[in-house]
Order: sequence, then C-alpha cells, then structure tokens
Amino acid sequence: MNKLEFNFKKFYPNKVDALLLILSILSINNTNEILAQIIGLSFLLLAIFFLFTKKYESYFIILLLNSYQSNGYGLYNLDLTGLSPIYFTQLLLLFLNIKSIRLSKRLITNFPLIIFLPISIIVGLFNFIDSSYYLKDISRFFIFFSSLFIFVIPEIRFNYLNSFLKYTLFLFPLLLIFNAILSPDFTLGQELNYFFDETSSVFIILWFSFLYHFRIKYKILCWSLFIFLIYLKISFFYFSTIELLALIILILIINLKYIKSLKYIFKNAIIIIAFLFCASYLIKFIPSFTIFKFSQLLETFLVLFNGIDFITLMPFSPKIRVLEFLNSYADLYSKSYFNLFFGNGFGSFFQFNFYPAENYGIQTLYDTGSFTDKEITQNKFFTGHNTLSFILIKMGLLSVLVFLRLFIISIYKYIRSVSGDPLVPVFSIYILMNLGYGNKNFILISFMICYLIFNKKVKYA
Repeated sequence: MNKLEFNFKKFYPNKVDALLLILSILSINNTNEILAQIIGLSFLLLAIFFLFTKKYESYFIILLLNSYQSNGYGLYNLDLTGLSPIYFTQLLLLFLNIKSIRLSKRLITNFPLIIFLPISIIVGLFNFIDSSYYLKDISRFFIFFSSLFIFVIPEIRFNYLNSFLKYTLFLFPLLLIFNAILSPDFTLGQELNYFFDETSSVFIILWFSFLYHFRIKYKILCWSLFIFLIYLKISFFYFSTIELLALIILILIINLKYIKSLKYIFKNAIIIIAFLFCASYLIKFIPSFTIFKFSQLLETFLVLFNGIDFITLMPFSPKIRVLEFLNSYADLYSKSYFNLFFGNGFGSFFQFNFYPAENYGIQTLYDTGSFTDKEITQNKFFTGHNTLSFILIKMGLLSVLVFLRLFIISIYKYIRSVSGDPLVPVFSIYILMNLGYGNKNFILISFMICYLIFNKKVKYA
C-alpha cells in the first residue's frame, strides 16, 4: 500500500475561523434568547461580507459551523422574514458568480438528474400534499441543484474543500470538547434542546479514512485522539446507527482495495481482535442509549441471515427505512411506468398502504420521533429517512439509479487506483445515506457529488 503524505498545517484554522468558532459556542450554550438572535444576525452579516469580498472559505466555514447544532441560531434557522437566510446568501453567491456558471457536460453525463428537474416540478403540481409542502421541496431542491452549478466552478469547489477539511479535522472536534465541558448535564436520548445534525456523521468516516491512508507524524497520538473523540461523541452527544454502518461499509471497501496483501490481512486481524478486546472492556462506560442504537444494527445483520420474514424481525429504525422504500416503489409502480421512472414530483409523499407498518410488528408510529403527528394522522409522509427512500418518491427509480451509478463508479475507480483518494469512499458512502435531512446536507452532498465528478487529484501536503 502506497501511503499518501498529509500536512495538517495546511488546514489549520486561522483567526477568523477562531472567531466564528467562539460565536458558534456562544450561540449554542447561552440561554439568552436576545443574545442568541444577535449572534445569528452576526453570522448573516459576516456571511454577506465574506461573499462580497470573495472570502469564500470563511463563508463556507459559517455554513459548516451552523450545521453543528440545529437549534442554535444561524443561516439555516434565523427567522427574519419568514424565510431562512440561507436562501438569500445562496442567491447572492449565484449572482456574484453568474458569469462563471456553466452547464457542464461532465456534470450532466455523470449526474443527469438536472435534466429531470422540469418533470419533477410539473408532476409535483398534481401530487403534492399541499402548496406549503410543494414550495418547501422547490426551495430545498433549488438549494441542491444551484449548489451543483456553483461547485462546478473549480475555485469555489477548492474553497469549500479547504473549509470542509478545516471544519471536520479541527473545528468539529473542538466543538465536541467545548460542548462536553459546557453541557455536563446533557442526557443522551433526552436531548430536548439539542439536535445534532446528520452532517456530523461525516466526521468519523473521514477521520478513519485519513488516518488509515495518510503518512502522518505522531500517528499513534492521532489514533488515540480519534478514539477519545468517538468516546466523547458516544458519551455526551448523538451517535447514530447510520454512523456505525457507514464506518463498517468504509472498512469493507478499504479491505476490497488492499485484500491482496497477506501482510494487510494479518495486520487487520490484529487490529480487529484488539478493538473487540477494548470494546468488551469499555462497553460498561458507554451510555445505554448508544448501546441500544448499536444493538439495532447488530440485530439487523442477524435477521438478514434468517431469510424468513426478516423485515418483521428487524429493529424499528432499519425496518422503517425498508418499509418507506417498499411503499414508495409500490405506489409508483401502481400508477404508471412514467411515475415509476420519474416519481410523483416535488411536494409528493409516500403512504404505508401497500406494506402497512402494523403488519410488520410496528404497533404505532406515534412517539417514535420518526414522523410528525400530522403525517401519521393523514398517512402522508413527506420525507424518507435516507437518500434512496427520500429521492425515490420525489424523482423516481431513475434518480435512485443515478445515485447508485455514481457510487459504484466512484468506488470502482478508488479500488482500481494505485493510491486511492481517501475522500472518495467517504463521500460515496455519505451521499447514499444522508440526502433529505435539510439544507445543510443538500449543500454538503452537492459538493461531494461535484468532487467525485471533477476532482482528479488533490494535494494534501
């Protein structure tokens, strides 16, 4: 295996990043509503300033910092005119770069969902829940597709990459540490005032991929820090089964790339045995809520081998995702081949009609945290819980195939390369798991898509 060189100093936060980090910590951990609003407004004014001065790295740092905790005021949820400021800053970013935006042939070839956009807008007019849901889909897919056009521009994509690495490698860990200190009474599973966005799930797989692929000074120290941060996240903050599943898939993909080496197999066996030994000792220190989340994944793997009625035997979290996809597919198939291929359009919904939840051991959807009471009462569910179930009902089976194709091609190129880019498997996995969780993820995933399509080689040292 050819180890790549990595220079951490290249991505050290600067003074502006430090200021934005302090504002983020204050935004999350103060109880004064007025102060929180002032900080949120400060983020907006700074974002406008950075855009006009073309300091895009600092603007993207604000976007990423504001994604850490969804209840803190920032560009995504500061309510000034009834709309999130993110729409205004997105329009401003488009306007300031309008001369550089092109309809890239490579983007259309590798991600042709842009061509289907008018179909989703028109078909949605006949299938939406109500006008507010239709407009909500229009607005968030505007964020997604406009971000794709923006990240086609090499300079902006490069700036976002730098901001993303700064945030994931340095700023996010600092936020974890500071908020663990400032929130000692935080109770996992009872986080009424906290909601840590799914964008945080990229932290674990990116750190693992970087530490594995790169030649880094003080590597043992870095691995120790990584394990400490995972423990901190498990103990004080939300750690989902999606994050664990993503890490398992990443390890499997890396093994597919380097499995030819007997030395590699022996080394990995030693690491796995050591990890299992440590896990058996540390498990008594891990909160019961996290153990519960992880046990769901283990139970899912076990029932898949059962072969008989495995959906019923699945734990609730993976079961609901499978049923979302099956019901969406059955609904589209029952209407026409057009709907099956192109979906029900923006503002549309899925229902538990073809595969009722109660038939698979789910007694009630109330108080599960998966859907709103209104959705459950009407049996009209607006958003699925991962990319494939979310995109299927909106844009059809072709959209699912587009995402799967991008994943397969990217992973194939990574496995076939002499020294694969460690970001490729990370982004490929994340894209399949997290679309649909808000504007934060729409922007992040649009960047990841453009990175997989356009970036040939990135210099990390």
